[in-house]
Amino acid sequence: MYRYLIALYTITSLGLSQYNISGFVYDSETGESLPGANIFISNTSYGTTSDLDGYFIILNIPSDSYDLQIMYLGYENFEKTILVNNNYQLDKIELIPKSLELEEVLISDSKLERQNEFQTSRIKLNSIQLKRIPQVAEADLFRSLQSLPGVLTQTDFSTGLVIRGGNTDQNLILLDGITVYNPSHVGGVFSNFILDAIKEVDLQKGGFNAEYGGRLSAVLKVTSREGNSKEFDGSASISALSAQTVLEGPIHNGAWIIAGRRTYFDELFKGTDFYFPYFFYDLQGHIYQDITSNQRLSLSWYSGEDNLKWDDQFGIEAIWKNNTISLNYRIFHSQQLFSNWMVAKSKFDIFFGLGRNSSNGIVEEDYIDDLTFRNDWTFFMAQNEQLNFGLEIKKLDFYYNSDNNGDVIFNLEEKPVEGSLYTKYKLNTNKLLLEPGIRINYFDATKENWFVDPRLQLKYFIDNDRYFNFSIGQ
Repeated sequence: MYRYLIALYTITSLGLSQYNISGFVYDSETGESLPGANIFISNTSYGTTSDLDGYFIILNIPSDSYDLQIMYLGYENFEKTILVNNNYQLDKIELIPKSLELEEVLISDSKLERQNEFQTSRIKLNSIQLKRIPQVAEADLFRSLQSLPGVLTQTDFSTGLVIRGGNTDQNLILLDGITVYNPSHVGGVFSNFILDAIKEVDLQKGGFNAEYGGRLSAVLKVTSREGNSKEFDGSASISALSAQTVLEGPIHNGAWIIAGRRTYFDELFKGTDFYFPYFFYDLQGHIYQDITSNQRLSLSWYSGEDNLKWDDQFGIEAIWKNNTISLNYRIFHSQQLFSNWMVAKSKFDIFFGLGRNSSNGIVEEDYIDDLTFRNDWTFFMAQNEQLNFGLEIKKLDFYYNSDNNGDVIFNLEEKPVEGSLYTKYKLNTNKLLLEPGIRINYFDATKENWFVDPRLQLKYFIDNDRYFNFSIGQ
């Protein structure tokens, strides 16, 4: 009888043994990660999609032999037979690009992404999709977004995003995690971002998650490309507006990319009746190094400036510019737990002078200076459960000064501290996808310092192709 009990316990233990499969999905030609790839195990219900870093994990799989498949539009399918008898970490998976068949092109939404992600007023686009939208002069990020449902503009000549009835300054705009305060040129006619240096754009027009706050209307998250880790590459182009170039290549255990553009009309028409002393430029870059297979250090930066100097005729000088830099550290503590750490600085400056050498000279100098520390954690609790939490601290510096011939018209200097803690929990059942969350904000420049923002997202599936989305938040 004792032997039978031992045998029954052994069989039960083997039957209950469950393991995890994880890995990263990359492009075989450039070495860049591929977000949104579909990963599934044939003839089972197990499946998931890769995140922005190309990472995926399938949890709680019984011990057995499986056929793993990875599919991504524009790439050859990846298939591999794996024996799961322990937690399985796949080597770097590189998908091979392929040409799409011209005879028939099938465009379908990702079933796995529908089942695992909320899509309430959310749109994700890569640089190829953005550039294919017809535009005047040259491809522009904000003008591309203005062609999407739910996004309006103030005028035909403005790139400002009016979303859900909010003003243009009520949108949170992030470049690699750091806030960009005025991402436009020519007073709002063109946006700052260079499309060839962008990997993905994630626009959330409503129901945004607990990790975002501080704005009313929408969140626009712009992620830079990592660069080509296989070989040096470069390109240059010229449009009716500007000339630009992109250079990228490998460096030790990582890669780098740098992109720049400048308008040329001030140089082209110099000395003619069409001369106008104005130009703008953008310089955007990213570099990363893999310290180990589980640790990555990356640096992102952006610099852009509008410059108008019309001293001879009008005595006008106007300069407005953005500068951002962020240092990111990502570490996988285990298959199921990873964290991101960021230190970043963003500054927006304005200088305006009118008739500075005359008796009625007006000078205005303004800036917003933002020093940010942020820490985010992701814990995959089970195949249908995920926990996210983190914190953010901002040391802000606002300066606004205007004077007329040395007499101060207005002066404002504020140095508030802003902080936040957040957590959210996602549960996925057969019929329901639920994500409650909460964000606690701190701001020391008001009488009331603490603010609690509850969030809730819900998706109910009628069947595999029909569902209800619901979100609410403060």
